This record gives sequence, C-alpha cells and structure tokens, in this order.
Amino acid sequence: MKALARKHCYWKNIDKDIEAAVRSCRSCCEFKADPKEAPLHVWDIPESNWQCVHMDYAGPYKGNDYLILVDAKSKWPEIAVTATPPTTNSTIRMLREIFSHNGLPEILVSDNATLFTSNDFRAFCKQDGIKQRFIAPGHPATNGLAECHVQTFKKKLKTMTSDEGTHHEKFHAALFRLRVTPLESGETPAELLMGRPLRTHLDIYKPTIPDINLAVQPPPELVHHLPLGARVQARNYTTSGKWCYGTIVECLGRLHYLVELDEGYTIKRHIDQLQLCEIPLTKNALDQSSPIVTLKIPDFRPRQ
Repeated sequence: MKALARKHCYWKNIDKDIEAAVRSCRSCCEFKADPKEAPLHVWDIPESNWQCVHMDYAGPYKGNDYLILVDAKSKWPEIAVTATPPTTNSTIRMLREIFSHNGLPEILVSDNATLFTSNDFRAFCKQDGIKQRFIAPGHPATNGLAECHVQTFKKKLKTMTSDEGTHHEKFHAALFRLRVTPLESGETPAELLMGRPLRTHLDIYKPTIPDINLAVQPPPELVHHLPLGARVQARNYTTSGKWCYGTIVECLGRLHYLVELDEGYTIKRHIDQLQLCEIPLTKNALDQSSPIVTLKIPDFRPRQ
C-alpha cells in the first residue's frame, strides 16, 4: 500500500499516515497476519532447588491424567497419576503428597485453568505460603518448562507400548528415565537435586567391587571376642526358659557367632545375646535343661 501510494503522490509523513489509516481500519485489523513471535521467555534460574516449580496436566492418555511438576533449577520431575477427571480437590491432594517428599515451593507457575484459579486452590497456596504465577491465557510457551516435560512424558509412554509390563510399571519407568537422563550441563536432575546419581540398569554392567560389610563396626578395642569352642549360654526365643546352652563353632565377623546347642541345633546370635558359662556338655541335654529334682522324705514315725 505504501509503495502504491508513493508511485502516484507524495506528502510529508506519508508512511506514518498510511500506517495510521490501516490501524484505524477494522477490516484491516481483523484480517492482518499474526505478529512475529517474540523470543522464548526464559525464567530466571532460582537460587535453590525446589524454590520455583512449574506445573501442568498431561492427558487424558489411556484413561489417566497426569499432574506434572518440574523444578526450575534442577529440572527434577514429579508426576502424579489420577484415573478420574482432575478436580481442584484431587489436585490439592496430589500436591500435598508431592510436597511431603520435597517440601513447599516458594513459587508455583501454572496456566489459567479453573483448577488452579479456584478459590479453594488459592486458599491452599496461601495457607502454605506459596505464591502463584500464571502465564498469559492461550500462550502455553510461557510455561515452556512444564509443556516440554508434558510432551516428553507423553512420547515416552507411547514409545513403550510394545514393552512388557503393566501401565503402572511403564509409568514409573518413564518417570525414572526423565530423572536420570543427563541435561545440557552433563548432570542429571537427580544429581542436581539429590547430590548423587541414581543407580540404573546400565550400572549393572559395570565392573563390580567386592562385597563389603556395610554395617557400622565398633572399634576393635571395644569388641570382646569369644573363642571357638567356648561354652556359652545364648538367648532362647523358641521354647520356655530365657537361656539355652551350647558351644561356639564359628565366628561371623566381629559381633556374630554360630552356636551349636547341646540339643544339636545351630543358631546365630549377636555377642549381646551370649554369655560365657561353665555349664558342661551332657549327653542328655533335655535332662540338663530341665533337671528332675528328687526330694528325700524322712520316714514317718508316730509321736510317742
């Protein structure tokens, strides 16, 4: 339009006048092209994990809806599944469970769905000190972090249709993969949030290290060793009586022993359940554990 007008006439500020005429024309405004997309909105990275969380629903897929939360700093995802159409109350219930694991965020970013803008949901956030941030209506790219995880999670579920297992197993497998997949920084969301990598099935193929005793061992000077062959009384938990008697036949580490009882059984006991004794080994252990006491009754003589 500008070029056509300048071909036949000219006046000062002709371009501005033509642009103003176009902006004041209702027909031109209704049918003009959409504006160019602005650069993708990038949220400021929070100072700490789980400080700002992005939230969105995915689904329905195979009869289920999925509430997806993503930490803005570590990109750690939390996903809750519901088999019924989501409501404000069900959303609050799932959020309470997620927050019980990770704590309360300071900022919760979501779209303008009625679930998140209702009075009950606003009261829930206010009670827990959570500030709500809403994206512009009809512009999901503003909440791109949650949208990206929604699409990724859907794709993973669809690609697992040929895998064996129930839908519940596939759901947790897809969530686990999101948590252990490295980000652009080379670290996984699990490493950024928890400070350690999660062990995966791929770690099974790595060379293994010898088994070690993970129990906390006391200093050697505080342990009183019981020698092999020593006679001990061991705590009894099967029959009547507090103690049973036997002989130490093997030492298991520093604190555990195998005791062969006089009755022929072998039991495992902690050193706190053993005491040294000098009760001799008898052939008839049953008589030893339950001795028969014979009382001598004097002869009865009538009084003179």
